[in-house]
Amino acid sequence: LDESDTVVAAAGSMVDVTERLMAEQAARQREREFETLVDNLPDLVARFDESLRCTHVNSGPAVDRTKAGLDLLGRTCAEAGMSAPNAAAVEGAMRDALETGVTQELCIAARLEGEDRYFESRFVPEPAGD
Repeated sequence: LDESDTVVAAAGSMVDVTERLMAEQAARQREREFETLVDNLPDLVARFDESLRCTHVNSGPAVDRTKAGLDLLGRTCAEAGMSAPNAAAVEGAMRDALETGVTQELCIAARLEGEDRYFESRFVPEPAGD
């Protein structure tokens, strides 16, 4: 601005964000592919964050068949209603997978609708995109 508050010049900058935008698009594409894949599996597949809260649970037949949905989304296994011993075992296996980077396997028993059921579980560490 000059003495009479008239604009006499302007400054600007440009930053090339192509690489970041391409990475974000690729991440969204991978997420869509993941959801498409797991939503069509017959097994229960859930994704958990570092605080062991469920961030995704598929809609496969196992969710209805085993009542394993348990209102899991946004919750830990314990918060979702899993028995204390099973929740402790599952959450322990998830922590081990996160800490070691090694897939953990676990078999748990549950009583559902008056029937003993057994579930083989696998907890696979999922590295970050970076």
